[in-house]
Parts: sequence; structure tokens; C-alpha cells
Amino acid sequence: METAEVLTPTQPDFRYRHFSDVTSTLGGLWRRRLYTDLTLVTDGKYVRCHRVVLASASSYFHARLYNGKKENTTDKIFINDVPRDILGDVLDFVYSGECRLTEENGEDLLRAAAIFELGALRDMCDFFLEDFVRAKNALQAVQGG
Repeated sequence: METAEVLTPTQPDFRYRHFSDVTSTLGGLWRRRLYTDLTLVTDGKYVRCHRVVLASASSYFHARLYNGKKENTTDKIFINDVPRDILGDVLDFVYSGECRLTEENGEDLLRAAAIFELGALRDMCDFFLEDFVRAKNALQAVQGG
């Protein structure tokens, strides 16, 4: 029986490079709207994306797109609970692992992460909001308020 080689910190991690390359390529395909096969509809606006990417990133989308053993062939999903700009930020995260996170959108992104069952985005928002509150409290303490 063969054993897998364990990579040490001094060896390049080719798997990471591969996943990074794939993620970058998928993000580029999404930004250029190439090979998209699903439309998300929110606030009367349409956003094209890839069902396999959404289903692999989110158990919410997986459940919406694959019902038991049969694939749901719908080409549109209506999103009523998430505004267009927040959905765009969520999709940026799904495709790249990064998104624009600010004081203004942090709580909305946290709510969207819960809706779409995106644990890493939820954790990122939690961390950002906790850090922001700590910084705000520290500033108020320094300013005597």
C-alpha cells in the first residue's frame, strides 16, 4: 500500500497553487459572464453565474439546485431577502474568497452569509464586526466619550 507524501513547509504546495489558479479562472469567467448557466434575480436585476460554483460553495444553493437525486433544471432563482449590492459582494466572496467589507455593509453581509449558509463569509464578517466594535470603543475611550 502506498503512502501519501506529506508536504513540509519548505516544499511548494502545488495543491494550493492549483486551487488558487482554478479560483482565479472561475472568477474571471464570472466577471466576463462566460459559460454562465444560472440567473439570480434580486431587486428586479439579473445576475448571471455558474450553478456548479454556487452549489459547491453554499448548501443553500445546493439544496435549491439539486432536489434529492434529481437536478433542478431551473435557470432562475429569485432572491427576495438580499439587496443587489450585497448579493454582488456575496458572489465576489464565492468566486474569490474576498469581498468588500465595510461598516456600512458588514451586518447585511453577515445576514446574507447566514441565509446562503456560507460559514467562511460568516466568520469573516464576525471577525470584522468584532474588530470594528473594539476599535470604535477604543477610539471613544481615548476621546473621553
